[in-house]
Amino acid sequence: MKKMLVFVVLTVCMFAINAAAFAAFNVNAFEASLEECVKFHNVLANTDSAGMSGDSARAGLAGAEKKLLAQVMGLSDVRDFSKARKIAAAWVKRGGAEADAFIKAGNKALKLISDREKALSDLPTFNAAAFASLIEEAAKHIDVLENTDSKGMGGDAARAGLDRADKNLRAAVSAISSIRDISRARKVAEVFVKRGGNEAVALTKAGNIALKYVEARKKHIALYKD
Repeated sequence: MKKMLVFVVLTVCMFAINAAAFAAFNVNAFEASLEECVKFHNVLANTDSAGMSGDSARAGLAGAEKKLLAQVMGLSDVRDFSKARKIAAAWVKRGGAEADAFIKAGNKALKLISDREKALSDLPTFNAAAFASLIEEAAKHIDVLENTDSKGMGGDAARAGLDRADKNLRAAVSAISSIRDISRARKVAEVFVKRGGNEAVALTKAGNIALKYVEARKKHIALYKD
Protein backbone atom coordinates (compact mmCIF):
# COMPACT_ATOMS: atom_id res chain seq x y z
CA MET A 1 0.00 0.00 0.00
CA LYS A 2 2.96 2.37 0.57
CA LYS A 3 3.81 2.40 -3.15
CA MET A 4 0.18 2.97 -3.96
CA LEU A 5 0.00 5.91 -1.52
CA VAL A 6 3.05 7.57 -3.08
CA PHE A 7 1.52 7.19 -6.55
CA VAL A 8 -1.84 8.55 -5.43
CA VAL A 9 -0.38 11.54 -3.57
CA LEU A 10 1.75 12.50 -6.58
CA THR A 11 -1.18 12.13 -8.95
CA VAL A 12 -3.49 14.10 -6.68
CA CYS A 13 -0.94 16.90 -6.43
CA MET A 14 -0.79 16.96 -10.23
CA PHE A 15 -4.57 17.31 -10.45
CA ALA A 16 -4.57 20.00 -7.78
CA ILE A 17 -2.01 22.06 -9.70
CA ASN A 18 -3.31 21.40 -13.20
CA ALA A 19 -7.07 21.44 -12.67
CA ALA A 20 -9.11 20.94 -15.81
CA ALA A 21 -10.62 24.03 -17.38
CA PHE A 22 -14.27 24.58 -16.57
CA ALA A 23 -16.96 26.26 -18.63
CA ALA A 24 -15.63 29.70 -19.51
CA PHE A 25 -17.42 32.86 -18.42
CA ASN A 26 -19.76 33.91 -21.24
CA VAL A 27 -19.10 37.62 -21.72
CA ASN A 28 -21.73 37.98 -24.45
CA ALA A 29 -24.47 36.37 -22.35
CA PHE A 30 -23.52 38.51 -19.36
CA GLU A 31 -23.68 41.74 -21.39
CA ALA A 32 -26.93 40.63 -23.03
CA SER A 33 -28.48 40.28 -19.58
CA LEU A 34 -27.23 43.74 -18.64
CA GLU A 35 -28.65 45.14 -21.88
CA GLU A 36 -32.02 43.62 -21.07
CA CYS A 37 -31.95 45.12 -17.58
CA VAL A 38 -31.21 48.53 -19.08
CA LYS A 39 -34.12 48.21 -21.51
CA PHE A 40 -36.64 47.59 -18.74
CA HIS A 41 -35.15 50.27 -16.49
CA ASN A 42 -35.68 52.72 -19.35
CA VAL A 43 -39.29 51.60 -19.79
CA LEU A 44 -39.96 52.03 -16.08
CA ALA A 45 -38.38 55.48 -16.09
CA ASN A 46 -40.82 56.64 -18.78
CA THR A 47 -43.98 54.70 -17.90
CA ASP A 48 -46.80 55.30 -15.46
CA SER A 49 -45.83 52.98 -12.59
CA ALA A 50 -49.47 52.11 -12.03
CA GLY A 51 -50.13 51.20 -15.67
CA MET A 52 -50.12 47.82 -17.33
CA SER A 53 -46.92 48.68 -19.20
CA GLY A 54 -45.26 49.38 -15.87
CA ASP A 55 -46.32 46.00 -14.55
CA SER A 56 -44.99 44.30 -17.67
CA ALA A 57 -41.72 46.21 -17.42
CA ARG A 58 -41.30 45.24 -13.78
CA ALA A 59 -41.91 41.61 -14.68
CA GLY A 60 -39.46 41.93 -17.56
CA LEU A 61 -36.83 43.47 -15.28
CA ALA A 62 -37.28 40.65 -12.77
CA GLY A 63 -36.73 38.15 -15.58
CA ALA A 64 -33.67 39.99 -16.86
CA GLU A 65 -32.16 40.13 -13.37
CA LYS A 66 -32.82 36.42 -13.01
CA LYS A 67 -30.78 35.81 -16.18
CA LEU A 68 -28.06 38.08 -14.82
CA LEU A 69 -28.02 36.11 -11.58
CA ALA A 70 -27.72 32.85 -13.51
CA GLN A 71 -24.61 34.20 -15.25
CA VAL A 72 -23.08 35.35 -11.97
CA MET A 73 -23.85 32.07 -10.21
CA GLY A 74 -21.66 30.34 -12.78
CA LEU A 75 -18.61 32.34 -11.69
CA SER A 76 -15.97 30.36 -9.79
CA ASP A 77 -12.65 31.39 -11.33
CA VAL A 78 -10.74 34.46 -10.09
CA ARG A 79 -10.12 35.66 -13.65
CA ASP A 80 -13.80 35.38 -14.54
CA PHE A 81 -14.78 37.33 -11.42
CA SER A 82 -12.40 40.05 -12.55
CA LYS A 83 -13.85 40.08 -16.08
CA ALA A 84 -17.42 40.28 -14.83
CA ARG A 85 -16.61 43.04 -12.36
CA LYS A 86 -14.81 45.12 -15.02
CA ILE A 87 -17.75 44.78 -17.40
CA ALA A 88 -20.28 45.78 -14.75
CA ALA A 89 -18.13 48.71 -13.62
CA ALA A 90 -17.86 49.89 -17.24
CA TRP A 91 -21.64 49.91 -17.54
CA VAL A 92 -21.94 51.98 -14.36
CA LYS A 93 -19.61 54.59 -15.90
CA ARG A 94 -21.43 54.82 -19.22
CA GLY A 95 -23.00 58.21 -19.94
CA GLY A 96 -25.62 59.52 -22.30
CA ALA A 97 -29.39 59.59 -22.22
CA GLU A 98 -29.57 56.12 -20.66
CA ALA A 99 -26.94 56.77 -17.98
CA ASP A 100 -29.31 56.15 -15.07
CA ALA A 101 -30.43 52.82 -16.49
CA PHE A 102 -26.83 51.75 -17.11
CA ILE A 103 -25.87 52.67 -13.55
CA LYS A 104 -28.76 50.68 -12.10
CA ALA A 105 -28.01 47.62 -14.22
CA GLY A 106 -24.27 47.79 -13.57
CA ASN A 107 -24.68 48.24 -9.84
CA LYS A 108 -27.09 45.31 -9.70
CA ALA A 109 -24.49 43.14 -11.42
CA LEU A 110 -21.74 44.33 -9.06
CA LYS A 111 -23.91 43.48 -6.07
CA LEU A 112 -24.63 40.00 -7.40
CA ILE A 113 -20.92 39.45 -8.14
CA SER A 114 -19.92 40.51 -4.62
CA ASP A 115 -22.56 38.23 -3.09
CA ARG A 116 -21.39 35.30 -5.21
CA GLU A 117 -17.74 35.90 -4.34
CA LYS A 118 -18.53 36.07 -0.63
CA ALA A 119 -20.63 32.90 -0.80
CA LEU A 120 -17.76 31.03 -2.44
CA SER A 121 -15.22 32.36 0.05
CA ASP A 122 -17.35 31.02 2.91
CA LEU A 123 -17.40 27.49 1.48
CA PRO A 124 -15.02 24.87 2.89
CA THR A 125 -12.01 24.23 0.66
CA PHE A 126 -11.85 20.76 -0.88
CA ASN A 127 -8.70 18.93 0.23
CA ALA A 128 -7.74 16.53 -2.58
CA ALA A 129 -4.94 14.85 -0.61
CA ALA A 130 -7.19 14.22 2.41
CA PHE A 131 -9.89 12.82 0.13
CA ALA A 132 -7.35 10.47 -1.45
CA SER A 133 -6.32 9.28 2.02
CA LEU A 134 -9.93 8.41 2.82
CA ILE A 135 -10.24 6.34 -0.38
CA GLU A 136 -6.92 4.67 0.40
CA GLU A 137 -8.22 3.76 3.85
CA ALA A 138 -11.29 2.13 2.29
CA ALA A 139 -9.07 0.28 -0.20
CA LYS A 140 -6.90 -1.04 2.62
CA HIS A 141 -9.87 -2.69 4.35
CA ILE A 142 -11.27 -3.98 1.07
CA ASP A 143 -7.87 -5.53 0.33
CA VAL A 144 -7.97 -7.34 3.68
CA LEU A 145 -11.49 -8.62 3.02
CA GLU A 146 -10.44 -9.90 -0.40
CA ASN A 147 -7.78 -12.08 1.26
CA THR A 148 -9.38 -13.03 4.60
CA ASP A 149 -11.87 -15.65 5.70
CA SER A 150 -15.14 -13.70 5.80
CA LYS A 151 -16.01 -15.36 9.12
CA GLY A 152 -12.65 -14.76 10.73
CA MET A 153 -11.74 -12.06 13.24
CA GLY A 154 -9.60 -10.34 10.63
CA GLY A 155 -12.61 -10.14 8.36
CA ASP A 156 -14.76 -8.70 11.15
CA ALA A 157 -12.19 -6.02 11.90
CA ALA A 158 -11.81 -5.20 8.22
CA ARG A 159 -15.57 -4.88 7.76
CA ALA A 160 -15.78 -2.54 10.75
CA GLY A 161 -12.88 -0.53 9.34
CA LEU A 162 -14.52 -0.37 5.93
CA ASP A 163 -17.76 0.85 7.50
CA ARG A 164 -15.85 3.68 9.20
CA ALA A 165 -13.99 4.51 5.99
CA ASP A 166 -17.26 4.51 4.04
CA LYS A 167 -18.86 6.84 6.61
CA ASN A 168 -15.89 9.22 6.42
CA LEU A 169 -16.04 9.22 2.61
CA ARG A 170 -19.73 10.10 2.63
CA ALA A 171 -19.10 12.91 5.13
CA ALA A 172 -16.25 14.32 3.03
CA VAL A 173 -18.32 14.30 -0.15
CA SER A 174 -21.32 15.83 1.63
CA ALA A 175 -19.13 18.80 2.55
CA ILE A 176 -18.40 19.58 -1.11
CA SER A 177 -20.25 22.72 -2.12
CA SER A 178 -19.24 23.52 -5.70
CA ILE A 179 -19.32 21.82 -9.08
CA ARG A 180 -15.63 22.63 -9.50
CA ASP A 181 -14.74 20.68 -6.36
CA ILE A 182 -17.04 17.87 -7.49
CA SER A 183 -14.90 17.64 -10.65
CA ARG A 184 -11.72 17.55 -8.57
CA ALA A 185 -13.14 14.84 -6.31
CA ARG A 186 -14.14 12.77 -9.33
CA LYS A 187 -10.61 12.97 -10.75
CA VAL A 188 -9.13 11.83 -7.44
CA ALA A 189 -11.50 8.85 -7.29
CA GLU A 190 -10.77 7.95 -10.92
CA VAL A 191 -7.06 7.66 -10.06
CA PHE A 192 -7.94 4.73 -7.81
CA VAL A 193 -10.33 3.13 -10.30
CA LYS A 194 -7.69 3.15 -13.06
CA ARG A 195 -4.77 2.02 -10.88
CA GLY A 196 -3.36 -1.40 -11.76
CA GLY A 197 -1.19 -3.91 -9.94
CA ASN A 198 -1.80 -6.48 -7.23
CA GLU A 199 -4.18 -4.21 -5.35
CA ALA A 200 -6.22 -3.27 -8.43
CA VAL A 201 -9.47 -4.85 -7.19
CA ALA A 202 -9.40 -3.07 -3.84
CA LEU A 203 -8.42 0.24 -5.42
CA THR A 204 -11.12 0.00 -8.06
CA LYS A 205 -13.80 -0.87 -5.49
CA ALA A 206 -12.75 1.98 -3.18
CA GLY A 207 -12.61 4.41 -6.09
CA ASN A 208 -16.06 3.38 -7.27
CA ILE A 209 -17.48 3.85 -3.78
CA ALA A 210 -16.13 7.40 -3.80
CA LEU A 211 -17.42 8.04 -7.34
CA LYS A 212 -20.90 6.91 -6.32
CA TYR A 213 -21.02 9.48 -3.51
CA VAL A 214 -19.51 12.20 -5.71
CA GLU A 215 -22.13 11.70 -8.44
CA ALA A 216 -24.93 11.76 -5.87
CA ARG A 217 -23.55 14.99 -4.41
CA LYS A 218 -23.30 16.54 -7.88
CA LYS A 219 -26.99 15.85 -8.48
CA HIS A 220 -27.86 17.36 -5.10
CA ILE A 221 -25.87 20.55 -5.79
CA ALA A 222 -27.41 20.89 -9.25
CA LEU A 223 -30.90 20.41 -7.83
CA TYR A 224 -30.70 22.69 -4.80
CA LYS A 225 -27.91 25.08 -5.92
CA ASP A 226 -26.43 24.97 -2.40
